[in-house]
Amino acid sequence: MPEKRVLIVEDDEIIVRVLLSMLKEGDFLFQTPVNSGEQAILQVATERPDVVLMDIDLPGEISGIKTAADIFIIFTIPVIFVTGHDERKVFEKAISALPFGFLIKPVNPYLLYSTIQVGLSLCEKMLLTTEGQKAGLTPAMSVQISDSMHPVILVGSDLQILWTNQATEELMEENIHSLFLMDIREMLSGLNLPVDISPSFFREPEESRMPVSLNINGMTRKCIITAHPIMNMFGLYSGSFITIIQNE
Repeated sequence: MPEKRVLIVEDDEIIVRVLLSMLKEGDFLFQTPVNSGEQAILQVATERPDVVLMDIDLPGEISGIKTAADIFIIFTIPVIFVTGHDERKVFEKAISALPFGFLIKPVNPYLLYSTIQVGLSLCEKMLLTTEGQKAGLTPAMSVQISDSMHPVILVGSDLQILWTNQATEELMEENIHSLFLMDIREMLSGLNLPVDISPSFFREPEESRMPVSLNINGMTRKCIITAHPIMNMFGLYSGSFITIIQNE
């Protein structure tokens, strides 16, 4: 199997060092570890690891379970839980995130390697199915995340903001940490949107487009808000890819 990039999401520095050592010995590549769900989503959006090792108990506004679910359904990247919990109740709750493995600390290195390899293989096969090919971000969306000069926003199925690009931060005069988990409609209301946007606008099965006049930097600008649904591997709505484009 070609070298794969692994992202560790863990707030215990000792465990991070142990996992990094194991990955190095197993000839895996690794990205800079992060210690919160918010940081994990930000890094996944820009760096695109091949697999994520996720702790369940994370500091911040979003749990490891919710973070894992968002990463898989939006970015179609497999997540493996690495946790100190072995209680049945926690396990059953974690299963809802559709993880590709569940490792109990302290982790056996050979079990870690095999779980990563099996998870990667299974995810690759799922992406080859008819629904898998439609799941998550399209190639065009991924390009816009990396290169777009106009505002781009990713929201989950609850319409809470998971990621924005720099153009969005400049438009709102807010950083991503202030916008994280804000309802997209609340964000747009900060631009003096003249109409209330129904949640259904963001959840239509095809791309939705709405011409609007927004207050940008103290001036009224004509813009088009677009919302493209993001579907999961089961064909269900999982979030939206939103852009704000100013008319020339």
